[in-house]
Amino acid sequence: DCLIGQTKENKKKNRYKNIVPFDTTRVVLGKDGGYINANFINMPVKDENFMYIACQGPLPTTLGDFWQMVWEQKSNVIAMMTQEVEGGKVKCQRYWPDTANAAEMVDDRLQIMLIKDQYLDNFVIRLIEVKDTSEVQYVTHLNYTGWPDHGTPSQPEQLLTFISYMRHVQRSGPIITHCSAGIGRSGTLICIDVVLGLISKDADVSLTVFTLMLLVEKLLWDLSCSIKSLFSYSLIFQTEIRKFLLHNNKNKQEGLVQFVQQVPRLTTVAQKCIY
Repeated sequence: DCLIGQTKENKKKNRYKNIVPFDTTRVVLGKDGGYINANFINMPVKDENFMYIACQGPLPTTLGDFWQMVWEQKSNVIAMMTQEVEGGKVKCQRYWPDTANAAEMVDDRLQIMLIKDQYLDNFVIRLIEVKDTSEVQYVTHLNYTGWPDHGTPSQPEQLLTFISYMRHVQRSGPIITHCSAGIGRSGTLICIDVVLGLISKDADVSLTVFTLMLLVEKLLWDLSCSIKSLFSYSLIFQTEIRKFLLHNNKNKQEGLVQFVQQVPRLTTVAQKCIY
């Protein structure tokens, strides 16, 4: 069920009225069960579980909720897969400080401050200090900028670099990832990260077709209960992944690049079934 996200007081916190989290997997804020449009996602990677939170891009009215979630979950990595504005439409409210070493209050107790940033060809790295009275947490904010307004990334190697770096710097809490709705590009990132994890653990990806089918199916179910064309979405992924894995005879690295090229394209196609 997705009843909590559809209550009168919570509807205004949803960026898209038809995309809300499951009641059973939603992220709960504070001791009073506060609401944010975000889902926990637990993905099995051989003997380990990769933990994520997939959420929508913050709204002007949910900035405090977003940082409360980051703080309470002790997440040290945020992966932002959208720009603030794309195609002339606002996709995400800016929730990080513009100026280094200038503290900002995001609610009545949490303070954030940009420590430093680094601009690369296809993504931006920001180190943000989050402070609650005397306690401090440091968060690495990664913003992928190589996804065009229309279409999919033309250089999958750079998307691989971004995701590999994300996994490298992850230390605590679930990885928080968001795009605008928290489904398409966020799902792409999770899917690719899991495949990278399987490869790093020497899993023979070419022999795990069924595992990947289940992986995609689980990912889709975990992301949102609002996808009306869930089975169409899943079928698109399953068909293409099966085709890729069964017919790819190239080496692992070349095959992985081809796989990464396919996933964002399929996500874009599938999203047309969602909105």
